[in-house]
Amino acid sequence: MKRKCLVFMLCMTLVFGQISYVHADPDLSQESEAVRSDQGITTQEEPNTLDYKEDEVIIVYEDEMADVDKVEQAIENDNMKSLDETEQALADLGIAEQEEILTQDSSVNGSVAVATLPEDVSVNEAIRKLEDTENVAYVQKNYVYHLQTTSINDKMSANAYYLNNLNLYEAWDSVRADGSTYNKTGTPITVAVLDTGINYDTSERHEELQDVGSGGNIWYTYAYDAYQCKRMSKTGTDWYDSTGTFTDYIGHGTTVASLISSSVNNGKGVAGVSYNGRVLPVNVFEQPVLSSNEYLGNELYGFDAGASTSTLIEAYDYVLKYADKLNIKVINMSLGGSADNIDEALQDSIEQAYDKGILTVASAGNYYSSQKMYPASFEHVLSVASVDSNNQHSDFSQYNDAVDISAPGERILAPAADYAYSLKKDRLYWYKANGYTNVNVNGTSFSAPIVSGIAALLYAADPDMTPDQAEKYLTSTATDVGDPGKDNYYGYGVVDAYKAVQAALGNDVESSVSSTNSVTQVTANPSLSRLISSMSLSVTKYVYNGEARKPSATVTYSGRKIANKITSSTVSIKLTYGGGRKNVGTYRVRTTGQNTFNGSIVQTFKIIPRATTILASASKTKGFKVKWKKRTLQVDGYQVQYATKSNMSDLKTVTIRQNTTDAKTITGLKAKKKYYVRVRTYKKVDGKNYFSNWSATKAIKTK
Repeated sequence: MKRKCLVFMLCMTLVFGQISYVHADPDLSQESEAVRSDQGITTQEEPNTLDYKEDEVIIVYEDEMADVDKVEQAIENDNMKSLDETEQALADLGIAEQEEILTQDSSVNGSVAVATLPEDVSVNEAIRKLEDTENVAYVQKNYVYHLQTTSINDKMSANAYYLNNLNLYEAWDSVRADGSTYNKTGTPITVAVLDTGINYDTSERHEELQDVGSGGNIWYTYAYDAYQCKRMSKTGTDWYDSTGTFTDYIGHGTTVASLISSSVNNGKGVAGVSYNGRVLPVNVFEQPVLSSNEYLGNELYGFDAGASTSTLIEAYDYVLKYADKLNIKVINMSLGGSADNIDEALQDSIEQAYDKGILTVASAGNYYSSQKMYPASFEHVLSVASVDSNNQHSDFSQYNDAVDISAPGERILAPAADYAYSLKKDRLYWYKANGYTNVNVNGTSFSAPIVSGIAALLYAADPDMTPDQAEKYLTSTATDVGDPGKDNYYGYGVVDAYKAVQAALGNDVESSVSSTNSVTQVTANPSLSRLISSMSLSVTKYVYNGEARKPSATVTYSGRKIANKITSSTVSIKLTYGGGRKNVGTYRVRTTGQNTFNGSIVQTFKIIPRATTILASASKTKGFKVKWKKRTLQVDGYQVQYATKSNMSDLKTVTIRQNTTDAKTITGLKAKKKYYVRVRTYKKVDGKNYFSNWSATKAIKTK
């Protein structure tokens, strides 16, 4: 089925602090002390539960999306007899409109679609009625995330203290993410920034954020608007063109990109922490609107309307498509929200990036509470909290056991457009003033890209590095400033770029992390650890039954078992399973040594289709007919094999490429001859055929 893109309202929280709780004087003729004070941090409220689209649900199918035309016709004709179980449920709910955002080939499960609900159907009712039907893996809300932003302060000329505090100058003496000899890959490292995009038009680009084609560090050619499902473009000269051309209407994404990839050694502005690494801008937020309100007159303004699950999935799919071509190694998300239920669809996309070797970094949140924020608190996401210039926990930053590491997030000097803002109806509106400048910003939104830029340096130091190893290098060398070991405020401590880079290079570095261990404590010098030797899985082939599979792993070091049939991490071994693991296909299991062990090993297991059975057979003149039990879930078709010898040594194979077929007539054979016949199912995944076990062999004599 042809892929369709959905345009959805996004609601991620940018991480200047918390955008929706900044209090500003709506009269822009006066500078409000609450907004433009030197401190620039306001009291944060407890985060609300993550918003969701009240008229939509996300349906993750086992294989292909339900036939919406068939469902619509059945609803119109009031005739449900021809529908399968899932189609029947859709028809009962009156759901005739779906848009496919991930095809079966792009998803860890089957197709992923967004269904629009009738006015009289609630989200919970739709989930309840759809989630147990035969072709549905799961159904969930279409969550809405917001930017994590506290404030933009007044213009300052203060030094970028974080470059010194994090020892970046010393790190750059060894490794840089540019295309120089300081980068072992030989190709600049790219960080994908999923945010509000970037100022696209050449007349609006900051002098520090120029195109790769003209010697800069930004992939404008590949910049993508996941909200509109198309490449960014700007053909006009206006700041925003209502016909669909693009710019960064809030400015948050532009600032985040600048922290990572502002040009270095050009005598201007502030240096990006990656040292001329590259950024792929991806907008995941709704476009702005034109306004004629009493405060802004006829000026254009935008607001943090949020980033939906469906748009973030679209963004991840685009990033993975270009990951190899653009050498994308890190994804930064300075956005988030709290949730009662896990956003499984977004987590699946994060898992796909993880399996491809891409590290996801996200801001921990700015509500100064212990509530977990997502996506930062997902597995395989590095959660970054904020500290001030004295390495003290910021009084807006979240604190919980999901926090992995900290980085400066107060008074961060960064290139940005000159934006003013006004609070109206509990939302922060932004509009573009005149000129460009360097501004000071606050929030975990800016702590995260600092860590992302340092992670890009690590990939330049160790091209074969896995996301687990990247996290290990960062956390094991962090400066421990809180309670000994990992704590809820700082994670493992404040990132140290120089020590992390040295660890990635395999050099001896003295860890600043306390020796007080938790089960996840790692050593600062992996080269001194014992390298794990082998890993075996308890099962390497399963038969599809619709349930997630999880084989146990046994790990050895020098012939000795250090983990026996484990299904979760231990003190010595971190065990990670790939996403999905329900449908037909091949899945990875990774073991990574920790504490006194080092190294990483990946093994795979596969899930094959269910077998079929021969139900009946009939002799024909110089042929026969065989009938089998039809299989449709996770099956594309069948193979029939026949031979004149019981050991099938002279077999011939016929392939039936329809899973709805349940019989085949074979002709042109020898008369009055006994043939041995068997049948199996198959499923094609990523260009590879997966076959079921054979049915029992049936002997048939021709006429």
